[in-house]
Amino acid sequence: MSAAFNPFRHLGAAASGDIEAQRILAERGIELAIAQGDLLTALDSAVFARLAAAQGSRGDKGRLLSILALASSLTSEDEGDLRESLAAESLALVSLLADEGEECADQFLLSIAEHSTPTAVELSKHLRAAMLEKGE
Repeated sequence: MSAAFNPFRHLGAAASGDIEAQRILAERGIELAIAQGDLLTALDSAVFARLAAAQGSRGDKGRLLSILALASSLTSEDEGDLRESLAAESLALVSLLADEGEECADQFLLSIAEHSTPTAVELSKHLRAAMLEKGE
């Protein structure tokens, strides 16, 4: 990530629903998280990826899945609850992608479920239902 990148330049646009600004903040944030091995930056990046995924394409949902997986890999042993939450969100999101006909989503769903705790699988059902609710 370039030292010249200023995330504050994009925050207003991202907050106003500008999907390109949301994508930029998600992508640049995850680059920084990878470079520094920083969980907090990965979680911040996930916020912008969620916003883009909520209004964007399957590619935006795929980006979010990647960020969730990276964030999970950066958790420590004592952050099991956070790891379960990230797994549950991933399961819910992949389940929705499978419903949309995304190729390989069923395989990813099985793989994630196999490596998830029963608690994460149960939580994913609630998250999936929440994701399907449409706000006003």
